[in-house]
Amino acid sequence: MVGQKLFSFPPPGRAHLHEEVLQSIEQSSRKLRVIAIVGEGRAGKSQLGNELLQTNVFATAATPEAVTEGVDIVLDGGRLVLDCEGFNNALASSRLEVLLIGTALASTLIFVMDGKLSEEGLNMLAGALTEAQLLEKQLPTRLVLVVNKCTLDYKASALEDALAKDHGRRDSRDAIKRAFPRRHFVAIPFDPSGGDAYQQGLNALRAALDAESSSELVFDGARLAGAIRGLSIKVGAGDFDLPSIHQHIMGEFLQGEVDAAMDGFMRRIPKVIEYDPDFKVDIDAGINLFDAAIQRLSLHTCSGQVHQFREQLQGKLEDVAEERRTANEALGNRTEPWRDVLRRGCALLSARQVGARLVVQRKQDLSPFLSSPSAIRFDTPEPLSVRWMWRHFHPELNPSSHDFAAVLNQHGQVLAVRVPAPALPDGVPVPRGNARHKAALSVSLRSDAWVVVVSQERGETSVACAGQLWDVGSAFPDDSDYAVHEQQRRDLLLKLGLLWESRQISSKAKGLVWYAEEFRFLVGILVPPGTYARLDMWPVLRMLADAPLEFPAPRLRPRTGQSALPPASWRRAAEWVDLELERAGLPVEAAAVLESRWGSDDVPQPEPSVLWPQPALDDHRSRGFALPGGPDNKETQKKQLKQLADNQQRLEELWKMSNSHGISWDELDTAFVAFAKEGKRRYAQWSQVPQAAKAGGDSAKADLPKAAKMKLECEAKAKDFYAQFRPSDEEGNPVDPKRMWPSRVRRLAARLFVQEKKKFLAPWAPGKLTGNLQALVAAKMIRRETHERIYGLAVPDKEEETKEN
Repeated sequence: MVGQKLFSFPPPGRAHLHEEVLQSIEQSSRKLRVIAIVGEGRAGKSQLGNELLQTNVFATAATPEAVTEGVDIVLDGGRLVLDCEGFNNALASSRLEVLLIGTALASTLIFVMDGKLSEEGLNMLAGALTEAQLLEKQLPTRLVLVVNKCTLDYKASALEDALAKDHGRRDSRDAIKRAFPRRHFVAIPFDPSGGDAYQQGLNALRAALDAESSSELVFDGARLAGAIRGLSIKVGAGDFDLPSIHQHIMGEFLQGEVDAAMDGFMRRIPKVIEYDPDFKVDIDAGINLFDAAIQRLSLHTCSGQVHQFREQLQGKLEDVAEERRTANEALGNRTEPWRDVLRRGCALLSARQVGARLVVQRKQDLSPFLSSPSAIRFDTPEPLSVRWMWRHFHPELNPSSHDFAAVLNQHGQVLAVRVPAPALPDGVPVPRGNARHKAALSVSLRSDAWVVVVSQERGETSVACAGQLWDVGSAFPDDSDYAVHEQQRRDLLLKLGLLWESRQISSKAKGLVWYAEEFRFLVGILVPPGTYARLDMWPVLRMLADAPLEFPAPRLRPRTGQSALPPASWRRAAEWVDLELERAGLPVEAAAVLESRWGSDDVPQPEPSVLWPQPALDDHRSRGFALPGGPDNKETQKKQLKQLADNQQRLEELWKMSNSHGISWDELDTAFVAFAKEGKRRYAQWSQVPQAAKAGGDSAKADLPKAAKMKLECEAKAKDFYAQFRPSDEEGNPVDPKRMWPSRVRRLAARLFVQEKKKFLAPWAPGKLTGNLQALVAAKMIRRETHERIYGLAVPDKEEETKEN
């Protein structure tokens, strides 16, 4: 460790900064305290510096000429020690600039007097302060006044006693007090041998330097180097009149504290990795770091400059906070890739224990699940985002939709919300969970969709697919495994005896659920009006046919309210035929023994008519001819094959000759009358007050027609939908959506009302009669031709043979 020249004064005597030395300061990685040793010439300043550093780094000599010229420095760990040339030496130059440099840069200023506490030394210190306009010095520099080579017995309070006396020199004393609010006095006795008294004085000096060291200014190397460069320019130009000398030094320090506060703030604020709905950046934490440093250094006297840098810090903090908030919102609003969005959304809901259920559509249309009055379908699918999932499923943000499902299409867009689930059939095992998991299993069993469930109680994410609840944390189903999942679902339905129920919403039979209002003419008085809201096709055919069905009839759900728009039966013709063949005991998927020649030149299709084309009839006649299953088929196979060929030939002749279609005019008249009566009754039910209300007189006037009630219900649903977006008023109460968005609520209510009216009166819309009569004729013809297929081939049941014998 060797002292280096920082400032020198070559001719013509202007201050010269040694850049190579300054670079060593600039490259320092430690925070630095600056200790400047100034004072009278030949008072032993360099020797005191060596004693403090406990090594001979500064040059010393017992000569009257000046040994130190300018400013020498030594880097000692976290201390930068400045050894400055003295003044009032008759044999050397007396440069006020050196005293100014040491006073401006120092965190601790050691002012050395020779032999005694002199008035001349105090005047010199006060004069330097006045010349540099540092009387209102803002840097919290400590003054350690040292009387070196002292032969007098001074008390520790000698400096304060001297500053308290007037003697007509009040101005200089006040200048020292203002510039150095923290002062220490040390007397080091003259002892060439370095005895005990001398060591005690040095120890007192070291103790004075260590006292309150935590309240001193510290600079990083780059900031301190910048301050020294700025000071060099001003001193070199002789620019002592500007008060910006100390402001420059102070600005460098404050800029360092701003940077330190920013670094501490950046380490504390959360990183934006996943969307956080409670994300908040507290900029007060960074400002508090800055204020703590200012308070620690007691910089209350420089409120103007501190306030300026405080505002600068606040502006930077707000920019960072806004950037992080924007990044968090962007992450929450991201919609692609949708599977990753769904995964991250479920992870957020799981971590916050917010329950949720999301149904993901695959190949099958999920419209039957969306027919509930509580469901809200979107005209245009909404994009799925983590933020949307949070706002939709959080029970406090959206209590009306928390317990229902959201339905997504194959592209991860939201088709509908507030969708209830059908009840889980009996016998389906539920390995864990609650109502959400049961609902998910029910949907995955009744359709090819897969369902994501987030447990509110345990914070777990599960997947229901193909009627099975996968392990917690399983990956989402892949489309490449669709066939495997469908086979698993079918096997489970067969095992549970629920294959019939699955066909009601399967990919082929999604339209086989018909409505009793539409097909009441098929059953006449057998089904009283209003008994059931939904009736599938096969109970209708069972009531028309002579023989009962050979498989359990599906469960009929009691009437619960308005039904969805009924689908056209002929759009699912293949499934209609499948069920008819199954009923008759004919294999559906097995290879045919005899291929059908329907549609060939030998058996051409008829010309288009009121009945034709009819897809169900066409599909039925195009099916190959196969033997029915049953006991003893192998023994009678030859006989059965001949009978099967005869049946095919007879059917082909029937296809060429038949004109009656297997139904009488009386049956068609009965169907027409039933259709018309039921349509009038239905419209009266919609538009008129119930008879019970009319009979009640004035007391029942409050009862309204169904149409009026539906208007009120649709308005309530519209308000409920927009309620999730409403703000709060000044008192914190939610604003009424109808008052906030009257036109939007009114349009949505009108659209919902029209939809409900169409649902209620859909079976009797224009053109429905023709379709219903056509379906009735086709049902009769298919039943007759099915009997022709198995004529003479049905094997009697063994139990029935036993009874006959």
